Amino acid sequence: MKLSTTLRLCFILIASQLLVGCGSTGNFNTSASPNTAALNGNWLLEGNNQLSQYPFLSLALIVDGSQITANGEMTVPCSNSPGSFVGGGFELIGVVNSDGSFHLSEFNLPGLLGSSSIQLAIDGSAPASGSSTWTGTYSFTDLAGYTYCIVNLTAPFTATGLAPLNATYAGTLTGTSGNVNVSSTIAQGAGISLPGPLGTIDSYLPLTATITVSGSPCFTHGTSNGSADNQIGGDFALVDFTMDDGSQVLLESWLSTPDESKIYPATLVAIGGNCNQNSYAGTLTRQ
Repeated sequence: MKLSTTLRLCFILIASQLLVGCGSTGNFNTSASPNTAALNGNWLLEGNNQLSQYPFLSLALIVDGSQITANGEMTVPCSNSPGSFVGGGFELIGVVNSDGSFHLSEFNLPGLLGSSSIQLAIDGSAPASGSSTWTGTYSFTDLAGYTYCIVNLTAPFTATGLAPLNATYAGTLTGTSGNVNVSSTIAQGAGISLPGPLGTIDSYLPLTATITVSGSPCFTHGTSNGSADNQIGGDFALVDFTMDDGSQVLLESWLSTPDESKIYPATLVAIGGNCNQNSYAGTLTRQ
């Protein structure tokens, strides 16, 4: 299940919302039996957004039987244009083999062409029993004929687990209609899998949350509505609150550091009610 791209604000110079994967299945052998269940969770594969270390690649993985899905965020520099990047959200799908190896790429319906300019593929291997890390190779390539941003990069990685997002974040957010003080308690749940197209499975890591807001003329508190718009994938989390005035408020959260101590940028957007389209942005700090 993709993060709701229609609700997301772009903080990258060049955004590619749909990435098409390609490649052949990797061949990874482990000396101990692979632990596919250990793949479930949120992972950092490469880079650091806070330190502007690119490429950056983070994702949520969910294993359901032999199928594996990934939702995440990436930022890759253009080799032909220093200071320019291609980036955005992605959803990948693959199959875990009996030896624990897997290949992830974009799922496309037959007869339809991918619309993005960059292809992402990930080949990995489930952790051996007793291990908490896993390894693999990622590759970014351009589609044929695309010359605006040249990306042709393949590199190995060791995935680092990101702790479940279970904390309270608070701070002051600034908007055109004034400032608001925000406190939100967020809890990450176990992966959810739902039927997808052509027998596939759509999966995501769900979030539940509450929020209190002071300084708004319209609402003071709310709870997440439990829909698939409440989820985390890599360093990006989206929570949809139903507020006490009946409106919706979207909290778009970018975890700026691997230790999850801050959310920056954090964006609050109201939909409906007397404060419709009011938006606020800033930093929220873990309490």
